[in-house]
Amino acid sequence: MAFANIIKKLRHERDMTQDELAESLGITPQAVSRWETGMTSPDTAIIAKLAYLFDVTADYLHEIDTVKIDSKIKEICDRAYQNPGDEASEELRRALEQYPQNLKLTEALMLMPFYYHPDAKTDAEKRERRRRVDEAIRCGEYILAHATDPEMLGGARYILMHYYRETGDRAKAEALIESVGNLSEKLDMRITLAEGTPEWVSLMQEKVYEHLNALNWNIYILSIANAYVPGTYTSEQSAAMLEKLQKANEILMDADTPYFYSCNPLHLPWQLAKRYCEIGQYDKAIEQLEIMKESALEPNKFEGKKKFPLRSLIFDRFECEKHSHMWDAAWMLDILGDSYYDSIRSDPRFAKIESELKAAIKDR
Repeated sequence: MAFANIIKKLRHERDMTQDELAESLGITPQAVSRWETGMTSPDTAIIAKLAYLFDVTADYLHEIDTVKIDSKIKEICDRAYQNPGDEASEELRRALEQYPQNLKLTEALMLMPFYYHPDAKTDAEKRERRRRVDEAIRCGEYILAHATDPEMLGGARYILMHYYRETGDRAKAEALIESVGNLSEKLDMRITLAEGTPEWVSLMQEKVYEHLNALNWNIYILSIANAYVPGTYTSEQSAAMLEKLQKANEILMDADTPYFYSCNPLHLPWQLAKRYCEIGQYDKAIEQLEIMKESALEPNKFEGKKKFPLRSLIFDRFECEKHSHMWDAAWMLDILGDSYYDSIRSDPRFAKIESELKAAIKDR
């Protein structure tokens, strides 16, 4: 039995009109009429809704060639992406009349003003641009309300932020940002919204700082791979890996790297000092403890403040958040009691570091 006859039979069995069926599916009565006359067929998303509504299996309804329909939709979207513009947008609108609520077509139509953006000089051109952007916003908001694919949802949020900025709809932009739980995505959205403003620079600096922290942490975890996969690296290899990471930080942070470590949760010099003690490079271990000491004393200068300014070219005027686990003199003095440092405890330089930390604590 052809789909036109199947859908008509099921509708009649439940004593539903075309209008009632259309309302149940959130589509137009004309779409239902075209199905029942054999002019068009629904896509797989609508098929699933119909199967649920009529309490039948999707296989029962799948006498229509859904693979062929999906292939046709893909061809339409591919053409639109290859040649975005007025003709592509019009073809997508016609396709949505034939396959209402199809998310792939909706996504492609949402993207058209983003990919095709001719200069709007006259008032008429500006009005037309706004009309197309408003249409794209409706598409994006429909995707947010109905899609489940994380990649499609993330893409829609990204594109909508551009459109909200273009239309000046700050309220919708802020509401969208607040709806996102992922902090990194929130930051990316704020960067998009702030484009062209001084705030954009500080947000980009925050993003770089976030990635730098992640890089430090991940390389550190790799350096202690033996804890997870025994025999991966020797202590010498682990130390060499952390040395390279420290040099990279020194390049990015200019001459102020110790200050960076007081804000960074990794405590790289702490880990290097331990590795050096393990392999008998005691002078290098003391050097790392000196870096630790500088970082440990730094927070005392900003007692009561929530943020720290980072003094480097990349982070000019940027202030990083103060970590709850940021070390200070008391913290460092406590970790110096670790057995890792027994091999250098009698070194006068070690004693001097302890003395300076104690003096800093006393002066607070």
